[in-house]
Amino acid sequence: MIRMFASLLILLAASAAAPAFADPVSVGAGEVEMQQLISTNQAVSAARRAYPRAEVLNARLVRGNRPYYSVRMIEDGRRFDVRVDAQTGRVLN
Repeated sequence: MIRMFASLLILLAASAAAPAFADPVSVGAGEVEMQQLISTNQAVSAARRAYPRAEVLNARLVRGNRPYYSVRMIEDGRRFDVRVDAQTGRVLN
């Protein structure tokens, strides 16, 4: 029992010491090419830079051939969505 516990502890320590990499995200059904996407926080930051007076309500990733983040914002009582390219971080509208 102690030997099994020690083995599990060693495995846990080894996995914690290994570098953590984000898994690439597949963007299309059956598509072989994998693409690295920006994080939701990066997309929200890009939207905030484009609309500094607006408040962010939420953000979601929209997958497809050209994935993008839809960042819902509100400014002066008007709600609107900002599209941010999920690969480049560029504001699309």
